[in-house]
Amino acid sequence: MNNRKSKTTDGCRARKSRVSQGFCRFKTNSLKSSTRHFLWTRMNVLPCEKTFPLLDSSASPQPRTKYAQETEIAVSRIFSIGKKSSPSLSRDVSGQRTITMTSLGQLGRWGNQLFQYAFLRIVAKKLQADRQVPDWVGNHIFQLGDVPVSTSLPAAVETSNSKSNSSFGPMMLEHIVASNKGKSPYEIPHELLTFINDDEGIINRDVWGWFQVHSALLAPHKDYLRELFTPKVSIKKNLDDSVARLRSKGKTVVGLHLRLGDYRNVQATSFGYIAPTTWYRELLSRLWPTLDDPVLLICSDEPDVVVKEFAEFNPVTPADIMPVMPQELVDMGADFYPDFYFLTQCDVLAISNSTFSFFACMLNERAAQFFRPHYKDKMISFDPWNSEPILHRSDKIVGGALWDTLRMVYETQGTRGLVTNALVEIPTFFVRIMTMKAVLTFRSIQDQWLSRGSLPSS
Repeated sequence: MNNRKSKTTDGCRARKSRVSQGFCRFKTNSLKSSTRHFLWTRMNVLPCEKTFPLLDSSASPQPRTKYAQETEIAVSRIFSIGKKSSPSLSRDVSGQRTITMTSLGQLGRWGNQLFQYAFLRIVAKKLQADRQVPDWVGNHIFQLGDVPVSTSLPAAVETSNSKSNSSFGPMMLEHIVASNKGKSPYEIPHELLTFINDDEGIINRDVWGWFQVHSALLAPHKDYLRELFTPKVSIKKNLDDSVARLRSKGKTVVGLHLRLGDYRNVQATSFGYIAPTTWYRELLSRLWPTLDDPVLLICSDEPDVVVKEFAEFNPVTPADIMPVMPQELVDMGADFYPDFYFLTQCDVLAISNSTFSFFACMLNERAAQFFRPHYKDKMISFDPWNSEPILHRSDKIVGGALWDTLRMVYETQGTRGLVTNALVEIPTFFVRIMTMKAVLTFRSIQDQWLSRGSLPSS
């Protein structure tokens, strides 16, 4: 693939030319879901789960969803926050057990979406409820058996003491609460994933949140999730052929995920730090002599920047083993997915502080060693099924935390990067956050006037 340089990713590659979809359509009991209406396949659905009957394929052609690769703080997405749309169908759920997640595909990108969808599937399965979601890219990569949203339900929000790798998570949840017609939404505990909590307050609710739960809560469902997130045959075959090419180069595949890109713009957050490549090189220097015929695979949103720093290990990139991106993935904007899949096939993994590669570790059935960067302790080992998905620094960016941020920026981006972040990126980040607050305030006022019939919708 000769055009790799033009690509960026969410954790790996997505094309820069991708036009972003509207971001974060805030919906509560009066906020409605996507206007689109799809034909879904019912395959690989466990017997204890419910789905609706297939829709008539003659009624509407199935659209191809485009993956929105830009981050939530991108200007093109900020001004779409809080917009509303109508369900694709009109359907009464009285007397039924339904859970919707109208925000799926809008709150964060690939790794975040997998955590959100995993939570929905497990809880719906446990409570034997129907599930409805808008069209999202995962439906076209996997065979999920979902149906489009056909009803507008009251909101339920993730527990307020949760954390996520989103710079506006608390702000969004506060907006949902404020927009819920004066009623306090049901607050969803993460323990709902276990059989300890059988609270059914989530039934007939529209679920909002990031659900980046401690992976120990997901561990009992490990086999279920790995089966659920297996790519469909037409995609998997092409990827497995590339994995075979990779394994022909060595017996032990060591995978690195080095996320740069958007993390340069969120250094002021508790999660958005970029670990120095020296940390990874030091780790490889220790591991390399202990491995049997190792080969290094580097997955990154900026491979041309980082690969040269690992020249002594003769690294391979996804472009080397998959010279042509499958058109099916290109059409849906999912040209990041091969990187994700390749990470699930490695024997040793060292990742970034990212849900993208953390979830890949969860789906990996081969590796016995997993490492990730800790903002103080450098590269640490972790169990992907017994860890927090994201490591957070202090929520405060004044004092020591701010100096730690600037120090790490200097180590990873040099003097020029330090100056750029101090004078441009960090101030711009806070301007964007204030803009988000202003947009959400406007939406709240608009909702109030619309409920009185005094102001036309935008």
